[in-house]
Amino acid sequence: MKYTILIFTIMLFLGGISKISYAQCPIGQVEVSFQIITDDYAMEGYWELVPVGNVCGVGTITSGGNTVQLNCTSGGTPITSSIGNGYNDNTTVNVPFTCLTQGGQYDIKYIDDYGDGGFIFRVKVNGYIIKQFTGSGSTHTFTFTANEPPNFDIASSKYDNTTLLQKNYVINGTPLNLKLKAFNWGKQTISSMKFNYQVNAGSIVNNTITGLSLLNYSDTILTSTMPFSSTTNGNYTIKMWYSDFNGSNVDSIHSNDTTTKFVTVGNDIPNIISSYIGYFVKDTTIVNSANQVSTPTDIDFHPNLSRNEMWVLNRNTEAIGGTSVIVSNTGTATQTSVYKEDGNNWHFMSLPTAMAFGENENFGTSPGVFDANHNGGTPFTGPSLWTSDLAIYGGPASGNGDHLDMLHESPYSQGIAWDNENVYWVFDGYNNDIVRYDFAQDHEPGQDYHGDAIIRRYADFAVAKDPNDMIPSHVVLDKEKKWLYIVDHGNKRVMRINIQTGIVGGIPIWGPHETTHEYSMVTGYTYETVVSAGLDKPCGIDVIDKRMIVTDYATNQVIFYDITTMPAVELYRVTVPNTNGIMGIKIGPDGKLYMTDYGNNRVIKIEPTTPNALNEIEENSTITVTPNPSSDIVNIQHSTNVSINKIILSDINGRILNTYLSVDKINITNLAAGQYMLTVQTSNRTKIFKILKK
Repeated sequence: MKYTILIFTIMLFLGGISKISYAQCPIGQVEVSFQIITDDYAMEGYWELVPVGNVCGVGTITSGGNTVQLNCTSGGTPITSSIGNGYNDNTTVNVPFTCLTQGGQYDIKYIDDYGDGGFIFRVKVNGYIIKQFTGSGSTHTFTFTANEPPNFDIASSKYDNTTLLQKNYVINGTPLNLKLKAFNWGKQTISSMKFNYQVNAGSIVNNTITGLSLLNYSDTILTSTMPFSSTTNGNYTIKMWYSDFNGSNVDSIHSNDTTTKFVTVGNDIPNIISSYIGYFVKDTTIVNSANQVSTPTDIDFHPNLSRNEMWVLNRNTEAIGGTSVIVSNTGTATQTSVYKEDGNNWHFMSLPTAMAFGENENFGTSPGVFDANHNGGTPFTGPSLWTSDLAIYGGPASGNGDHLDMLHESPYSQGIAWDNENVYWVFDGYNNDIVRYDFAQDHEPGQDYHGDAIIRRYADFAVAKDPNDMIPSHVVLDKEKKWLYIVDHGNKRVMRINIQTGIVGGIPIWGPHETTHEYSMVTGYTYETVVSAGLDKPCGIDVIDKRMIVTDYATNQVIFYDITTMPAVELYRVTVPNTNGIMGIKIGPDGKLYMTDYGNNRVIKIEPTTPNALNEIEENSTITVTPNPSSDIVNIQHSTNVSINKIILSDINGRILNTYLSVDKINITNLAAGQYMLTVQTSNRTKIFKILKK
């Protein structure tokens, strides 16, 4: 298995603006040429063109690649030297045309001596690209017909390595802007066309899009000006297609016209964080070692909230690699779980510290290692991109595993947060900065092209990882307000970055370790300190509306903050019972808190509960607050067997205004008229009173 990555960017500008006259071939024949894009090991590739159905070496029309050392029977012991033999690595080779019978069928026989493929073949007929093939194994047969493409052929379904990057779960009443990728396989340049869609076989909605210039073998992503929206929860089937090209022209090939999108309309995550403030909690084990949970560092929920599907990320060891436990119907009587392991997790999911789902149902993981090749040399690791499709993820072991993509500029990655499409934010524990990774178009399982990636480093302030490489530093993005929240474990604080600010420019002094479309610095962005005190070993984080929650691994506490002002105001902290090192935390589809109990190899849910539910209340004790309402003094009265430790005065939103120790009265003269909360804590009970200031 090779992990060196393709390091070039394909720049291709070809089109069929008008009919081209080819007179160099006899009547009845066409010019067929190839554009071959090589990988990191071009010496391993050999190919032949033969009539359809022929075996390699029989009726060979032309051939190329490493014709000195390789042939049709190659594929045994890989060659180790190819000086002067074959094509150059990572380059585009234009193979001169050959006259072939028009309408005839032909096979490209491609052999990769190492067995991992890598060459991309583009077939051109009379100058128009008609096919693209990609090798990913030892031997390949690619078949094509020697005909020019039709005038109009727009594919709107999945093609090559491209998937539609848009959400499949929509909050009811929220408009969904439908996007559709159009790829022009035809000869004519497209200047206008209709975007059509149909929901559950209902009426057709369409709008005409003009001002295009879509050439042969080029693509674009277009958005319908008429979004889909529904206030009724349920599943919807949306059929999308393009039509009426350059006026009223019809598509010649219908097999690739239509894309079907499945959308679920459902409820948003409820914000019930305030119900935790001032209460003890009870914990419920969701999954544990019996479900193959082992040293879990993080969790996340599938973006289709109606599935109530929780994904658990196991750290394991560097020799084993990270694994996943997928929990369906989480926390219900019908809950089930399945264990999944990538065929090459040793590299692509090495000591994972965090995971994050995107709305397109892909997810990213961050590796906690210096070098994913484990050879002690140059660092070569960073975030990986995966699909949540269980027909692909965790499938049988194969060359490059089943990851969708991987980029390699962040050793000791500590946390990861999704932004949009295939864009993720990563805590770089080696360079002590934050990095924005745009995977762009994923290369699909088994492939290794990274030349379209955009990587930007944010280093105006320094973060620090756990020096013992044990406790991660998670990050989360408030997508609505565009603030990235960062647990800075090594500095015992929480920071945030406004991701809409900053200037792109300058080249990082570290790296790159592969060639990408862009590798740059961002400076001058807005950042703030969110929390700078009261944290020992912070790790997990989540945000909802005006509230932030942070886990502390050292104290097994969950700490609640008000983030309407900066620095954030601590509202409450609760020690979670029966835990041994809390790491990742997530607000579930039900609004409740789920977290990884690292030391106990389990994931738990915590819920607020009354003191009675914990059997921690003195049966004959009483606490009263009088007078209520009051304009000045509030008296806290209690029976003789009660010892008050702390009184917390908060506003109605839970924001702490003052804290008192061992008092029996408080003065509220300076408060504005209105309702407040008074939390009275004894050694083994908590009681909350609502008081009214007159």
